[in-house]
Amino acid sequence: MAFSDLRDWIEAVDDLNDLKKISGANIEEDIGAISDVYQSNPGSEAVLFDDIPGYPSGFRVLSCILSSPSRIALTFGFDPKYTLKETTKGIQHKLKNRSGIPPKIVKNGPILENIQEGKDVDVTTFPSPLWHEKDGGNYIGTADLVITQDPDNGWVNVGTYRSMIHTTNEVGMLASRGKHGREHMEKYHDRGEPCPIAIVCGINPELYWASSVEIPHGVCEYDFVGWWREKPVEVIQSSLTGLPLPANAEIVLEGYIPPNKTRLEGPYGEFLGYYAGGEKEEMVVDVERIYYRNNPILTGSPSAKPPAEETYFRCPIRAANIANALEELGVPGIKDVWCDPAGATRLWVVVSIKQEYAGHAKQVGQLVSQMPQNVFLGKYIIVVDEDVDVFDQSDVIWALGTRVHPPRDIHIEDYTLGASYDPIPYDYIYPGGRGSPEKGYYNARVVIDATKLYEARDEYPEVVRVSPELRQKVSKKFPGLFDQFL
Repeated sequence: MAFSDLRDWIEAVDDLNDLKKISGANIEEDIGAISDVYQSNPGSEAVLFDDIPGYPSGFRVLSCILSSPSRIALTFGFDPKYTLKETTKGIQHKLKNRSGIPPKIVKNGPILENIQEGKDVDVTTFPSPLWHEKDGGNYIGTADLVITQDPDNGWVNVGTYRSMIHTTNEVGMLASRGKHGREHMEKYHDRGEPCPIAIVCGINPELYWASSVEIPHGVCEYDFVGWWREKPVEVIQSSLTGLPLPANAEIVLEGYIPPNKTRLEGPYGEFLGYYAGGEKEEMVVDVERIYYRNNPILTGSPSAKPPAEETYFRCPIRAANIANALEELGVPGIKDVWCDPAGATRLWVVVSIKQEYAGHAKQVGQLVSQMPQNVFLGKYIIVVDEDVDVFDQSDVIWALGTRVHPPRDIHIEDYTLGASYDPIPYDYIYPGGRGSPEKGYYNARVVIDATKLYEARDEYPEVVRVSPELRQKVSKKFPGLFDQFL
């Protein structure tokens, strides 16, 4: 199914009894604290805050949007009863026939109900929480869309980058080097021109998930989402910047990023679970126009120590992308791939295979380590046999403990692609430091072959486990007894 807007999605979630409504929570402490507790316990409800002190009733905040398997499945268009494994398999299957449906340009939409311009622009109109106690400011953009356009070929990119409030008409934005939105900005700045930008701070989760994962270079997320849900995204062509704005969005900030204008941004609680990025000079958006609906809803997804929402919902699609990439490379025997939420989707990737030749497991591990879908900030890639359930970390740890001979099976790759918010003090490790904001950062990663030794795979002792035949026999004798474990 396709949702017309965020409110349509909220109604569907409420029908599943998967929505918690809270009145009276403030932006200084309460909303951030409540959101942190809820999202740190995956499976809990989405949280909708209203009657926020200091703001009109009806000016709401929604957090913990995609922190449960049921809401993830619902948003991807699957049965809400799907497990994360079933959702991952569904995504993997659908992505094999990827296509696109361009957005539909419309003249009107709910986002035009209220407009601030010029001296009336005030981003503090909306209840933007201090998400973490030690953040450097209030962040209006966390579960957001950042819309930019390539000045050379017109490619529109829709990404998710955080935005911190500086003043009533200035917000700081952090888009890491290599991100598509930053690429667009740098092209404008190289010409000495300001970069047009729109930040959507209240969004349909169907757009949010797509903006938060790796969509190929040159592909517009609007097109991708239109194809995914089999219904085009409705957009309004802005008269200010020319950018396509979601017609059914809740809040949109629009303006320009001038060349050479920066302000201190951060610190911010990062998705790896640390205040690692610190406070740095980052780009500034001069907001010239604000659009918002009546009774607007700001969507929030504060980072936190994983597992948390920001990483939780990305795991199925990242795992599906890696699995499909391996198959497209012609690697045989791929059974399952999983990116565990506790590893922030990038730090802990497990692949199960049916070994077909000597060196098969090592080949898979090294490919996953450096493929575009996993090269950024990867840390641990573990390859296991087909009898190991990659979605069950107890099973994976068992394989690590019983099938790994460390001198042979653990391979370290150094000087690989890292990030500034990695908390390890690499400057003490790499001679001369591990990089810079201008040139990028290094890290290291590990490929672990946790499969049975290929040439002796038939010599391992038999695993202690109820046989499928006996399990089926007992299941017939006691109908429904094992249903909860299926």
